[in-house]
Amino acid sequence: MRIIRGILSPMNSELTIVIVAKDAATTIGRAVASARASGDWPILLIDDCSGDETIKSAQDIGGDHITVHKTERSIGIGNARQTALEYTQTEFAMWLDADDEILPHRPAAMLQSLKNGADLCFDPAVLFDPSSGKDTQALPIPDFLSKPDGVLRSFERNWIPALTGGFRTGFAQTVGYDRTFKCAEDYDFLLRAITQNAKIDFLRDAGYRYAHSPTSASRNVELTRAASQAALAKHNFSEMRRRVENSTLPGSEQYLTLAHIATALDLENEWNSVITKLGKSSEAVPPYDRSGKWLSAYLRATAALLSGDHRLAASLLTPLTENDNAADAHNNLGIALWHLGDHTAARVHWQKALAIMPRYLDATENLRAAKQHPTHITHAPLRRAPSRSGYKR
Repeated sequence: MRIIRGILSPMNSELTIVIVAKDAATTIGRAVASARASGDWPILLIDDCSGDETIKSAQDIGGDHITVHKTERSIGIGNARQTALEYTQTEFAMWLDADDEILPHRPAAMLQSLKNGADLCFDPAVLFDPSSGKDTQALPIPDFLSKPDGVLRSFERNWIPALTGGFRTGFAQTVGYDRTFKCAEDYDFLLRAITQNAKIDFLRDAGYRYAHSPTSASRNVELTRAASQAALAKHNFSEMRRRVENSTLPGSEQYLTLAHIATALDLENEWNSVITKLGKSSEAVPPYDRSGKWLSAYLRATAALLSGDHRLAASLLTPLTENDNAADAHNNLGIALWHLGDHTAARVHWQKALAIMPRYLDATENLRAAKQHPTHITHAPLRRAPSRSGYKR
């Protein structure tokens, strides 16, 4: 690795704004400009062997506030983030992706949170359209995450809209990033940080602007799902079960979280055990607004679809579609019926799903492929909370 250029500002030297980038010449100027507008903070850029003018674009805006290092070779985002940790010199830091922006108050707010004792801190975000510059959607952090032990539900799925948060550098270096991850490296980091008893603070005010781009790696559902499964697979189920069952989470939330871990680890007996317990719960699980019984049936139907038992899946999903809001159940029932030979009924259910959620990608793709081979199963129930994907898949 070689130092390209840069000095650390002597003024606000407690926190560094860290950017990792590859071939981001068209967007990084915007990101760096937002960092400069937030105050006199040092900026660290890790360039992952870009083949364009990413470094020049960043330096043109960042000036003497930016320090640049290049990775020795480009092997993925996990390696780039780990490299960034190795070069971060301040006690505290925060991430900024090369195609996003921060709001002016964010570094100071995160610095205060970290100085108050947090190891990691996260804030709500705003989705924006980079072509127009207009904000399109607020992305709050769900309230249940801030409740005691609520962060354990991160093992169910990533509920934090912007994992590009702030961190205590020494703690982050202890956890480290997995250099082999091509995506979901931040989710993997979060899960391992939780098991190392990270003190996590959730800020109230949005400080991050997420660029809405269909080409982003996070929009590749299959790729992200596989990486998330790999992150979950690092954790021992017995240890996680002990931790979750000893937590203050309500029973239905415990069992739902454990079901996702058991799925990632391919533990059929453990999965059946927690799914059965989930199915006995009448508690509504936020933010799905579904009872444990409903969620249990949905997850059993998903497993049946994936194993090819379409008749069982249809029998489990049909009662779930009686709910007026069950776009996900309609979509998956359509898959089951299509495989059972009732293509007309399958199309009806995909149309009903789209009537409920017009931008629902799974149902859209299934309807488009209805004459061939529709394959888009919605593996987990649709979240009833704003997310980066408009269709909330």
